[in-house]
Amino acid sequence: MTRDSHIRLAALLCGIYGVALAAYFLQQTAAVDWLPPSTAWPLSNVPNLLLLKVAVFIFMLISTYRAARRQITPHRWKRRLYQLFGWALLIVVLVRVGLDVVAGSLGPLGEIILFDVVPFAVPLFVLALGYNLSNEAKRRKQRYFETLGISPA
Repeated sequence: MTRDSHIRLAALLCGIYGVALAAYFLQQTAAVDWLPPSTAWPLSNVPNLLLLKVAVFIFMLISTYRAARRQITPHRWKRRLYQLFGWALLIVVLVRVGLDVVAGSLGPLGEIILFDVVPFAVPLFVLALGYNLSNEAKRRKQRYFETLGISPA
């Protein structure tokens, strides 16, 4: 994937998560009949969950903006931590969705999209960001060695 495609994917996942967050907030404040009820949302009984989700969304927005402006250049262990955390979070979400499918707790199509597809946005975002950072570091290293006239082998 090219650098721009990582940024586009991150922006798309950020948008999906933002729309789901807006739908969750709408259902919490002014209940509408075309969204699942507020008690049906995952972890709806956890206190301050909305604040945590907003914090994750703000992190996604800032990270996408900084990655697009090439302002993030963390060390190798930080890039690997992004990738490791992304894969671990993706496995957790896959297990949770798999358990929901096995338990047969699937509702209408809207609930399947909101509760089973949207949770994939955060781990995929973290993975896209991690791989974007790795590719950006490789590109900078390549350009540095080319400037010096040395082969980066």
